[in-house]
Amino acid sequence: MNDDINNKDIFILYGIDIDKFNEYQLEVIYDGIVNDINIDVYAKSYYDSDQMIEIKKGLERNLDISKYSNKELSWLQMAKIRKGLEEGIDVTKYNDPQYNYMEMEDIMVALRIFKNII
Repeated sequence: MNDDINNKDIFILYGIDIDKFNEYQLEVIYDGIVNDINIDVYAKSYYDSDQMIEIKKGLERNLDISKYSNKELSWLQMAKIRKGLEEGIDVTKYNDPQYNYMEMEDIMVALRIFKNII
């Protein structure tokens, strides 16, 4: 783990209980801290590090992460929803954990085609 991450003081300063997170989660949280990203949204122990990364990417791009910051979504599903938001697609058509990420991709493709027809 990065020496800076071993400095528990920064996590304490931000109210992060490091015992609740693994090394990879702490790295994503630390990256958010040093890049001035609102870690409160994703620094939750129920998100794995990949889910945290997807939420962090949305925050960095000023996306409405409420559309996919659902712990029931895999990071792959989150990535499809984030990508749809970046493209201006109506993600409400597929931001449901019942769809796997490949089904989400299929819906995205159909919505892109429909969007281009109108």
